[in-house]
Amino acid sequence: MISKKGWFTAGLGAAGVVAAMGVAGAPGFAPAERRLMFTWDGSDQDAWKDSMSWVAAGGFGYPDDSSDDAVLDNLGGSIDIVLSSGDLVIDDLTLPQQAASTARIVDSGDNAVTLTCDSIVIAGPPSSGVNRLTAYDRVKIETQ
Repeated sequence: MISKKGWFTAGLGAAGVVAAMGVAGAPGFAPAERRLMFTWDGSDQDAWKDSMSWVAAGGFGYPDDSSDDAVLDNLGGSIDIVLSSGDLVIDDLTLPQQAASTARIVDSGDNAVTLTCDSIVIAGPPSSGVNRLTAYDRVKIETQ
């Protein structure tokens, strides 16, 4: 399993992890790229930075790394997702095909926050209506 900070964990202990990962600087050594996909669950909280709000494929936590993908699925109508202080850079942000929904990214206080993504994909609903992603108050969503 890849944990939030990219460490291989399987009960190997420190010596086993070093042996499994190789020695930095050794010929052919390349650190594993951490790339996780997080799907919004939101059943526990409405906070982006709460690992209970996300289901991660192959890890845990919440999307907060430039290689993380965030999928806002199963929104069930309109939902506010609170992005507390501190800017975030992630890889891709996706609203997949689902019943007409609105994901509104809001801030939690008096601080301006920016969510930067490589790409933003918003799929239409399967029948009528629209899917929306909005930034509210002092939130800015941008692509790089």
